[in-house]
Amino acid sequence: MKGGVLIIGSLLWDKDTNNRDEWWHRLDLKRKQKVLLPIRYGRTSTKNRKGTYSMVFSTSLEKSNKLGVGYFVPFAKEINSREDFREEVLDFAMAEGFHQNRIAANWGAVCLKINQEISQSNSEFLLNAWSQLVNDNINNRNIKQTIPNLKEFGESTENKSITDNWILNINDNIFAEIPDVDFILATSNALKHRKTNEIKYPSKLEIAKAMIEGDYYEYFLRNRLSGIKTNEDKIILKILKKRFKVKLKDKRKNWG
Repeated sequence: MKGGVLIIGSLLWDKDTNNRDEWWHRLDLKRKQKVLLPIRYGRTSTKNRKGTYSMVFSTSLEKSNKLGVGYFVPFAKEINSREDFREEVLDFAMAEGFHQNRIAANWGAVCLKINQEISQSNSEFLLNAWSQLVNDNINNRNIKQTIPNLKEFGESTENKSITDNWILNINDNIFAEIPDVDFILATSNALKHRKTNEIKYPSKLEIAKAMIEGDYYEYFLRNRLSGIKTNEDKIILKILKKRFKVKLKDKRKNWG
C-alpha cells in the first residue's frame, strides 16, 4: 500500500528539530505536491517559537471555501506489513516531537485518513493496525503521559478536526488530488489562545501582534517561503508591514 504525510508547517523546513533531517530519508521529497487544506494559525507555540501561533486544521474553513495550501509527501517505500505501518507512524510521530512509542499528547495527535476507494481488505488492515496503536497510547501510559481532549480540536460551533479514534476529520475530497494513495498521516494540533488559553482562533491582528511581541517571524515567513500558506496570510502581512512598519526583509537576515 502507498501512503504519505500532510505537512502544514516546520516539518518541511526545520531540519534541526527532532532529527527531522534523518526522518526526511523516509520520504520521497522529490514527489511532494501542494494540496488545498483547511489550515490557519491557531495554537500558541512553545518557548522556542516565542509564543507565536503554529498551524492547526479548521473544518469551518471548508464550508466557507477559505482553504490554505500545504503539502502531501509520499513515503519512499510501500507498506507491506503491519510492522511497516507501525514503523512509519512512530517515526513520523518522533519527527513531530512526540515521545518514543507515543503518537499523541494533550497538544496534538498523529492522525490517519484512509482513501475510501481502496479495497475493503486494505481498509480493514489499516483500521486494525491503527486501532491497536491508538489503544496502546490510551491504555498503556504513565501518569505524565497525556492524550488529546477532542473539544480542543475546533471551536464550539464547528466539527472537530479529529475523531475519538484519532482519524483526521477534514477534506474528504483530498484523495481526488492524490488518487493513487491509500492512506495519509497528519498531525492535528489542539487550539490554544495565547492570552486566555481559550479554545478559539486568534484574530489576524492577534497573530501579527504575537510575532511582534516575541520578535519572532521565522515560522510564519519560512512557511510562506516554502509554499505553505493560509487564507489569512495576505492580511497578516499587511498588518505587519503597514500598521506596525515591520521590515520583514531585515527579519529574514537574522535567521543565520
